[in-house]
Amino acid sequence: MPPAQTLQDARMHLLQVFTRQFTEATKARDAVATTRFFKLFPVIGWETEGSEAYASFIVDLVKVRPPASAQSTFLQGFVTCGFASQRLNHCSVFPTVLYYRVDCAF
Repeated sequence: MPPAQTLQDARMHLLQVFTRQFTEATKARDAVATTRFFKLFPVIGWETEGSEAYASFIVDLVKVRPPASAQSTFLQGFVTCGFASQRLNHCSVFPTVLYYRVDCAF
């Protein structure tokens, strides 16, 4: 197999592994693992795929209703989701993707 094909196959395999691990981490609300896998997507050249995976995760968090004790502003509802409050800085990485995904989700 030519070297270029071998590298592409390795990138595809890593994309599958990172996507699976990222999904498992987000379902478990594991902030450390979620951040680790989010940061690895660009390292292997899958920036868009990593941003889309993170945008899906954020959309899922936004869909979660805050507890009755929370005030109703968007930011407070978002922070009430708990896990997201630690990772708001990632949102600046992909505002267009996040806007598009949130807009289409509702």
